[in-house]
This record gives sequence, C-alpha cells and structure tokens, in this order.
Amino acid sequence: MREAAQVELSVEEDGAAVWLRVLGGEGELFGARLEGPELDDLIRALADGRARLADAVAPELDEGARITDVTVDPAYLVGKNSDKGQALVAFRHPGLGWLGFQLRRDVVAAMVDRLGSWLGED
Repeated sequence: MREAAQVELSVEEDGAAVWLRVLGGEGELFGARLEGPELDDLIRALADGRARLADAVAPELDEGARITDVTVDPAYLVGKNSDKGQALVAFRHPGLGWLGFQLRRDVVAAMVDRLGSWLGED
C-alpha cells in the first residue's frame, strides 16, 4: 500500500506567492512557487478533480451540520442569464475567488421564501 502524500503550504513574507511542497516517504516529491494566477489555476484543477471522484461531495447538508469555513458578509452579484432565463448569483470567497451559481426560478422563489421567513423571526 502506498503511503499518503503530505502537502505543505507556506506564504512568502511579502505575500507575493506561496510555496507548495508535496512530501512522500522519501522526502519532497514536488515543490513549486506559485503566484496568485497560478494558484487560482491549481485550485480550479483540484476542484474539478474532486468533482469527478466517485466519492462525491454530499448532495445535501445534514440537518444540524456545522459549517466551519464561513465567509462573513461576502461581496456578491445577482444577475440574470438571459440565454437560460435563470438567475445568476455569485459570491466572493477570499481564497476561492468568485463562485457562481445559476438558479432556476423555483429555486430562487424557495430561497426568497426561506430568507423572508428568517427575517420575520426577529
């Protein structure tokens, strides 16, 4: 059985780039200095690979689950995909960038209803 690789990441003191090191049983397997755009490309490639795994991300969040990676009051954009007649909602994550979601009208209506109920709880 192959030993799992360990990943180390460090940010340069001036914040210009990160150093990525992949370590295995015999030391460093891979190392690279990545600036913002290169790191963005790697993150997208990793997310694409994760989306293709047989061990999929859970399609629904368990009731009472705690979300620990929270971005407080992110910048957002709400628009319309005129080709599809659907809403476009995007949120800015400080590490992942702009994450866009295309939503059908019934999904938007359900979200508005749920958020409206939450606002009425005061």
